[in-house]
Amino acid sequence: MTSTAQARARRRDRRVYLRSHPLLFGLLAATRGRAARRIGGTVLVHDAAAYREALTGIPLDRTAAGTTGGAAREALRGAGGVLFDQEGGGHRAGRRSLAEGLGAAGVEELRALWRPLLLRGVAPLGRGAEVDVVALARELAGSVAAALLGCAAGPLVLAEAASAAAAASVRGHLPGPPRPGAAAGAARAAERLRGCWAAGTPWTRWWRWPR
Repeated sequence: MTSTAQARARRRDRRVYLRSHPLLFGLLAATRGRAARRIGGTVLVHDAAAYREALTGIPLDRTAAGTTGGAAREALRGAGGVLFDQEGGGHRAGRRSLAEGLGAAGVEELRALWRPLLLRGVAPLGRGAEVDVVALARELAGSVAAALLGCAAGPLVLAEAASAAAAASVRGHLPGPPRPGAAAGAARAAERLRGCWAAGTPWTRWWRWPR
């Protein structure tokens, strides 16, 4: 990437950040001369040592309101834990359960699943046609997730349901006035995602990894 392209990309990133959090960036600019400044329940940190301490030394509640884990658990209405709130023994158990599928052999098998999809998806580029990379990414991610989880749904159905559930669960936690119906919408989206496992024959029963 050329220096001109890098500068253009930085300007685009800056516009995205400023437009999405104009007040926050204004406060950061106004408090730049202090190592840290508390405003209500928010702490603005500029000092490198203090920033490092905040990231590594302060205990975190992964299920608290406003966290990713909290949003996910709220959408699931307490139906079991989620990846975002795992720590300690739960985290280690989750890693062990995925070790086989994500080990060297498992990754090689997954590659045999998504690689043909990728080659087929980008083939139109060789003819000078366009490719919808968002749709392609959804198919790839959905295929791998379905294979790992033994999901009954097709890859695109799973990817769409997961995307909708994630967007709906976060929508109710965005800054600003409460959004009417956000909680109900998140519950419906989460229920639809659960339904991906409810019907049909799981992939693990009929899928055989290519050798």
